[in-house]
Parts: sequence; structure tokens; C-alpha cells
Amino acid sequence: MINPVKAVVSIIVFQVVQFIKNQFIYPRVIGGAVGLSALWTLIAVLIGGKLFGIIGMIFFIPLAATAYTLLGQAANKRLEIRKQSNPPQQAAKHQN
Repeated sequence: MINPVKAVVSIIVFQVVQFIKNQFIYPRVIGGAVGLSALWTLIAVLIGGKLFGIIGMIFFIPLAATAYTLLGQAANKRLEIRKQSNPPQQAAKHQN
């Protein structure tokens, strides 16, 4: 009430700090804790928030980490099977 300009500046600074924290710091910290990159963490938060609000943001990060891990394991298993069924000598013949 005494100085409205300072109040507006304070609100702007607060919003900028919140934006930086939510867009850059939060995804890196949370993503590192659950094993996701910052991009996947941000995507999980955005989708979870859009679908289910704050509760969705909280639950979609571990859900995304679980899905990421399971998909990675499945891909590694398929690659291992493909390696076993395609010996190195046959692979070298196909490259020539």
C-alpha cells in the first residue's frame, strides 16, 4: 500500500524466479533422483499436470521413470536376442 511500484517489482521477480526453478532446476533435480533426463521429467510433469492437476504431477514422475526403465530393459533384451541370432561372421558378410 505504501509503494505499489515495489510491490509490482517484487511480484515480477518472484514470478521470474519461480519460472526458472520450475523449468530448469526442478526437472534436473527430480530427474536425477529417479533416473530420468530433465526433458522426460518435464514432459511427465506437464502431462500429469494437464491430466490430473497437482496429484498428476507428483505421480507421473515415478510412473514415467518406471515406464522408461521397463522400455529400456525390453529394448536391451531385444538387442541381445538379435545379437545371439546373428553371429559376427554373418554380420561381417552382410556388411561387405
